[in-house]
Amino acid sequence: KEAYYFGSEQAPYKVAVMDYGAKTNILRSLSDRGLYLKVFPMTATAEEVLSFSPDGIMLSNGPLP
Repeated sequence: KEAYYFGSEQAPYKVAVMDYGAKTNILRSLSDRGLYLKVFPMTATAEEVLSFSPDGIMLSNGPLP
């Protein structure tokens, strides 16, 4: 329900992840490839996501409630 960070703050790229049921292994794989992630709940607004100033935005797979 709350946004959280995953990976190293020193990573060269920041990616916002919209969590629709993302598995931890997906987050770990992205982090291992040099990404610092902020994982947002599916209810996050565009303003909340863009305030992170991400280099990219990923929509995770998963079922919707």
